[in-house]
Amino acid sequence: MQFNISVSAAPLRERVVDVLRQAITECHFEPGGRLVERELCDLMSVSRGSVREALRQLESEGLVTLIPNIGPVVTSLSPDEARTIYEVRAVMEGLAAKLFTMNANEQTMKRLVKTVDRIRETIAAHDEKGMLNAKSRFYDILAEGCGNPVASEQLRLLRARVTLLRGVTLSQRERVAESFMEVEAMLDAIRSRDPDKAWSSAVAHIDKCAEAAIQALHLANASVT
Repeated sequence: MQFNISVSAAPLRERVVDVLRQAITECHFEPGGRLVERELCDLMSVSRGSVREALRQLESEGLVTLIPNIGPVVTSLSPDEARTIYEVRAVMEGLAAKLFTMNANEQTMKRLVKTVDRIRETIAAHDEKGMLNAKSRFYDILAEGCGNPVASEQLRLLRARVTLLRGVTLSQRERVAESFMEVEAMLDAIRSRDPDKAWSSAVAHIDKCAEAAIQALHLANASVT
């Protein structure tokens, strides 16, 4: 496995952070897995200093946990921790959906519709990675188009932590169709320019996501005890 650091105008530290964040959220490193600095340096062909700075940044985002005598590991979320994250996310996603409904222009609206079409295609093709990427893009467009940069940034951090649960939630196949119906309900409310309905449908969707994730965590914990 090798992670390539792209050449861009962004500082090297930011590029290393982005690559490691993506590797964690795409489950290249499992929750609880050690993040060995020397190995990360080799994977990305960067200095140990760059890796350490990136790990500190990801620790502040909640994606990495520093354990005494062990070192940095990918954060593992307990059911209670997941519940608190989803509680905040429900409010923030509801706000984003409401503001998007009020502020998004037609071009941004079309991008959101196309992304929902893409989610539908990946589900039909049983493309799990494609589906997750398309759903992430849906939430990104929603946050970007809401017109509130503070809400957008906070949602990015919350969603990054939620992706730590992908490994356990993917086991619940019955949630795929149900979740997509909830996304379609959100889109219908947004396209109708009904901010209150957009808020309620977004909150209902995240509440259902939370219920599924917490149930999956309890089952996962029970299987190892």
